[in-house]
Amino acid sequence: MYKIIFMYTDGTKLSFENLKSIQYPASSWKNVSGDELLTHFFPLEADYHLQLENKGCMVSHKDLLVIEITKMS
Repeated sequence: MYKIIFMYTDGTKLSFENLKSIQYPASSWKNVSGDELLTHFFPLEADYHLQLENKGCMVSHKDLLVIEITKMS
């Protein structure tokens, strides 16, 4: 599983653990999962739909500055 942190220009951090995949709109919907999460280029201009182990959620791109993803052991 993976952990993702979204950091915003006002210093806010949103952290999610047990990440399974991320979807976001591009020319068509992109679906990123597995170790590709560690190397994929995620644009800062997209809203993200997260699939976690026990829930799903949407994260806004408004004022998004950094996306950090780490593999959990």
